[in-house]
This record gives sequence, C-alpha cells and structure tokens, in this order.
Amino acid sequence: MKGQSIIIPYHRDKEMIRYAVNCIVRTVPSNVEIAVVGNNYFSEELDVNFPYTNVKYFRIEENLFYPRAINYGVEHTSGDIITLVDPDVFVKEGWYEPLIEAISHNDIGAAGCKLINPSTGRIIDFGIAHTKVNAVHPLMGEKPSYPLASESRKVQSICSAVLTTRRSLFELVNGMDSNLPYTYTDIDYCLKLGVIGKTTVACANSLAYHKGSSDPDNSKSYSFGYLNADSKAMFYEKWGDRFSVDFGEWFKISFSFFRKINNNFARRVFLLDLSTVYYRDYYYGLLKEQGIEFLERYVIPVKTRDIDHLSLHKIVAFDIIETAVPILYFVDSFLELFDNRLWFDSRNISRDYVVDRNGCIHMLSDISNHVC
Repeated sequence: MKGQSIIIPYHRDKEMIRYAVNCIVRTVPSNVEIAVVGNNYFSEELDVNFPYTNVKYFRIEENLFYPRAINYGVEHTSGDIITLVDPDVFVKEGWYEPLIEAISHNDIGAAGCKLINPSTGRIIDFGIAHTKVNAVHPLMGEKPSYPLASESRKVQSICSAVLTTRRSLFELVNGMDSNLPYTYTDIDYCLKLGVIGKTTVACANSLAYHKGSSDPDNSKSYSFGYLNADSKAMFYEKWGDRFSVDFGEWFKISFSFFRKINNNFARRVFLLDLSTVYYRDYYYGLLKEQGIEFLERYVIPVKTRDIDHLSLHKIVAFDIIETAVPILYFVDSFLELFDNRLWFDSRNISRDYVVDRNGCIHMLSDISNHVC
C-alpha cells in the first residue's frame, strides 16, 4: 500500500481540535498525511494553527456540512488509505494499526474502532445494526472489556467518527452523499460498499474516546442538529427496503450469551416496558423467539429517549414491587436503571432482568450490585 491520509472535518471549538490533532500526531507514523478541513461562515472559528509538518490545514469560510467536508479532504489528499476522524474524537495509543491491518484484506471495505464515552468509559459505538425503522447500537453502554466486545465483528455499518477505507473504493462509490448533510452519511457509505461486495468490520482492539452524543453541545449537534430529522428521512427514502434488517441476528447472539451465564433466568415474566420504542411488537417478537412468555404486560411510555436515569419508585405503581412474578424490564438503555436503591431493597429481584433496545441484557441484581 502507498501513502496514508487522515481527514478531520472541523467546524468549531479551537481548543478541542488542537487537542484531537495532538492525540493523532502522537499515535501515528510521522509520514501519515493529516488534513484538517476547517469550514465555518464565522471566520474567527477558523483561527487555529497546527505546528506539525505533516498536518495540512484547509480554511474554508463556508459551512460545508459533514459529507462535503470529507469529500473535500479526500480530494485534497493523496493517500491510498484514508482514515476519517471526527474533531471530537480523542484516540488512544494503538488505535491506528488495527484499522490499517483490517483494511489490508481485500474483502474489507471499511474498518472502524470501538468508540468510548469519555464520561463513563463505556462503549458508545461498536458497529451499527438495523431494525426496520431505526439504526441501533449493539453493546452501547457495556464496558470495553465486555466479552461480546472482545472480538472484532463484521457489521452492516459503522460510525464514521473513526473509519478507515481505501481511496479506490471511496471514489468507486462516489464518496460521501452530500444529500445526507447530518446523520446516516456513514451508514450510507457502508451500505454502498456492501452493494459492491465489500465487508465492514468493527475492530475490537482499536479504541478511541468520542464525545459525540454523550455531549449535547458537541460541535456537530450544536451547529447542525436541526438537520437530523431531514437526514434520516432522506436516508430511508434512498434505501427503503434495500438494507438488511439485521438486529434480530445480533439479539440472538446477545441472548445466547445471557442464557449461558444466567441459566436461572425466568422464561415466564411480567413485562414492564419503560422504553420510548414505538415499534414495540418487533422487540416483543424477538423475545418470544427466545422462549419468553409474557404473563402480563405493563407499558409506561417514557418521553425522553436514552434518559440518564429512570426512578422506578416514581414512575411505576408501588404494588408492582410486590408482584411475585419475575419482571422483565424493557428500556432504552440498561444504564437508566442504576441507582434505584429503594426498588432493589424492597423487592426480590433475584430473577428479574433487563433488556434494552440495543440488545444489551443483564440481570437486575448485577445492575443493583454494579457488577455490569
């Protein structure tokens, strides 16, 4: 392989981009070309310097949006291997080599890393799966050392906060689609690779911290979050039924692992649905495929997706604490149920367990004891 280029789109937060670039420079070979594509109508945001000979800085007094900024960076660099890195990603030592090794295999078209929430130290992204109506993130919220996250995975798509690909493939599929200005651009790119027979892989031994959705004030959402709904709508209009609804495959893997380490879990349960999911029957069907029977179902729609914390004693009727039937809690994220001391101490939770919309499954006692 010939040269290698790293492309970083930059819009705002000068201190952050300087630190992000410093992290990259310290962790990649000195002959790797690094291009920062600064773009903003407000020129003062572009007043930033990078004191490295292998860093190119493009200053464009215009809002290019993500796909156009990436395409510009690819056009103005020369590496045969291209790695995209978001400006709010802070890489860890050893992050780069696994991506380069993965993309050296001809069947692999894109490789991404295990992205870590900088606040919690937990996985924020490690490959993307799909239901009919949403992209979901298997293993989101798990610790980086979680057994199912210990091996690289072939996936339908990955987050392009860190994404390595080959220039020849990027050009063959016409790069990033500028008609998807905010979200789903990366998924679209991976699906286009799939159409030409190339695989996408999430690399287990490549790690980086990503502010991303963990910070509502991150550069992308702060400046362009209003485009989210339109971008998603345009993605589904473009791909329709052409992508694979593959979340069920991941759910089987996750539930099989849960069953293996918790052979005493209950098959006949009281289903307590505290999620924001509208497409509930799809998830209920996946559970029934695993032999779960709902003796009773109680739905309390939560109005905020991926809320930081659910206080069970505030939103669930107290008489449910005393039900003798094991409870299966269906939530957006299993992390929402940490720190429910009154509930944990007032109820026999030994056979209760939690399933979230990303397919993470844990015994409630492990959540109570902070084991997971």
